[in-house]
Amino acid sequence: MGYNEFCEKQQSEQWHIHFNEEQKGVFATSGNQWVGYENPETIALKMEYLLNLDLGGAMVWSLESDDFLGVCNDSNYVLMNTIYRSFHNGTEAPAVPTTPATSTTTSNSASATPNECSTEGIFPSPNSCQEYYVCTSDGRRFNFSCPDGLWFDPVFNFCNWPEQVNCDSFETI
Repeated sequence: MGYNEFCEKQQSEQWHIHFNEEQKGVFATSGNQWVGYENPETIALKMEYLLNLDLGGAMVWSLESDDFLGVCNDSNYVLMNTIYRSFHNGTEAPAVPTTPATSTTTSNSASATPNECSTEGIFPSPNSCQEYYVCTSDGRRFNFSCPDGLWFDPVFNFCNWPEQVNCDSFETI
């Protein structure tokens, strides 16, 4: 789900916003729904990291998922403008057109089982090297599977190549 779609949902639905300090990422939950997304604050953190490493650029998956109409912010394209300001010492980006591109919404693949967690965090599944789950601060659990050919890496908390993961005690799907 794009940032523009999620920020509009927040205006009419109750969502709980969570920040993962370790991964410097934001996600939201509502009932059995889990949404990971970027916002201006997480983009700024990623840009700071990129600039500290003296890297030469940033990649954006799709422009149409930004708040192109300024519905949820004081300006249009708040995510792209955050990237631009980071590369240009705080200088504002030139004005951009306000005609939106077509966007589609996809459902998430997370399933939730309420109150199964006692500790917030990301954990490997005891059943499979490909599975993991996220526990929120309010005790909800969201189950995930890595894409085919990848295993969950509990050292780095992301899906990784099997040869990079120590997963001897788990079965694979």
